[in-house]
Amino acid sequence: MTWKTAYRSFYYEGAPEPEDLVLDRATTALLVIDIQNKYMAVPSSTTEQKRWAPFFDRMNNIVIPNTRALIDLFRKHGVERLFARIACLKADGRDRSLSQKKSAHAENQRGIAVRSQPRASR
Repeated sequence: MTWKTAYRSFYYEGAPEPEDLVLDRATTALLVIDIQNKYMAVPSSTTEQKRWAPFFDRMNNIVIPNTRALIDLFRKHGVERLFARIACLKADGRDRSLSQKKSAHAENQRGIAVRSQPRASR
């Protein structure tokens, strides 16, 4: 069993192995989205620490090391790396995406606040 079939759904059982992936360095980029230190602060409450433990474990032991390895590999081979974070730039949050606007409770879950008064222009 190879990486091409190791994690396949049973839906694809018996299907031929996919062809090898060939990436053109000139038209390929690694896009890393929303991996920020801000979300890695361990909560002070013991209850919340236990609640979030699986998240922190997966981030620290799987997601971050694998992302780091990909970034290093792409850098080594001269392939572009892009970093994005989903956030609003306007102080009042009016530039938030529709999904962010619809999900006000999600903002409160992680303590994200949107100012009601705009900041001074930069």
